[in-house]
Amino acid sequence: MTDVTFKEYMDDLQQFVEKHNAASSCKEFSTPMVDDKWLKTIAWEDGAEWHEVSELVWEDVEVYAHGCRVKTSVELYRTEYWSTESGSKYLYQPS
Repeated sequence: MTDVTFKEYMDDLQQFVEKHNAASSCKEFSTPMVDDKWLKTIAWEDGAEWHEVSELVWEDVEVYAHGCRVKTSVELYRTEYWSTESGSKYLYQPS
């Protein structure tokens, strides 16, 4: 599992899209949000595909402030993405 920044996600998507848009056209398919989760696929005529699964998750974290350690839960959007050319990567963003 590889975590990425928003910039890394956008760079990955842009490079993939530019490469395959040069070769063929694409169609995008997306599901509605159900139970705080949705899926998106972009499919090109050349066989390339980009997939995303985005969902709302809660993560337990520890925060240190002024010598104190506090445990809490944080609500995040987690997007897992992969393509026909790469494995899964994860992007976390505040909800």
